[in-house]
Order: sequence, then structure tokens, then C-alpha cells
Amino acid sequence: MKIAITQRRKIHPLAFFVILGGVWFILSGCGNGNQAMTQKNHHSRQVERDSMVDTQIVAGGVTDPAVVAAMRRVPRHRFMPESHAKDAYGDFPLSIGYGQTISQPFIVAYMTQALRVKPDEKVL
Repeated sequence: MKIAITQRRKIHPLAFFVILGGVWFILSGCGNGNQAMTQKNHHSRQVERDSMVDTQIVAGGVTDPAVVAAMRRVPRHRFMPESHAKDAYGDFPLSIGYGQTISQPFIVAYMTQALRVKPDEKVL
């Protein structure tokens, strides 16, 4: 009876970061001329986020400055299928596929505040 032994090739530890950087470069648009449109879209999405925070989160009673700042900073529209991204900052849960939903923004902020998350902790 013969047993085949295979050796794994060792990959240089920096290879992961080189590949990750390449993927990021490709996905960022490679300077394809859409930068002005991307900046305009980024600005309009930030305006939507600020409105969401003011009208839903702060108005709903979330007072933790770190939670409020995080809700202003996180690009919620990037965590759902593009078909639902236009509704990302609405006051309702949205489908993210596979039978799952992302909670409405106020619920996310309220639960995060209730957890009293410390700066060195992460919440998924």
C-alpha cells in the first residue's frame, strides 16, 4: 500500500497583502475617470447618513457620542445588495439576501448603545 505525501508550497507572508492591495486597486476603479462621480455619490450618501442620524437615531433617544459618530461614519449602503442600496438609510429593515435582513438604523444604534461597547471591543 502506497501513501502519497504532498507538500504544501509556502507562500511568502507579504503575498497576501500584495494580492489584497491589487484587488483593492482594481475595485477602486484604477483611476478610470469616475472619481468625480464617486466623490459626488460619496457626498450625497454622507448627506443621507447625516439625515438618518439626526431624524431617526438622535431623535429616537440614542445619546452615546461614539455610537452617533459611528452611525454617521459607516457606509450602510455597502453592506447590502446594490438593488437595495438606495433604501439603505430608510427607517425600516432591508433584505441582505439568503433570507436575512439588516435591522433598521435606529435598532442598530439603540442595541449598540445598550451594549455599552468599549473602544477596544468590536460588534458584528
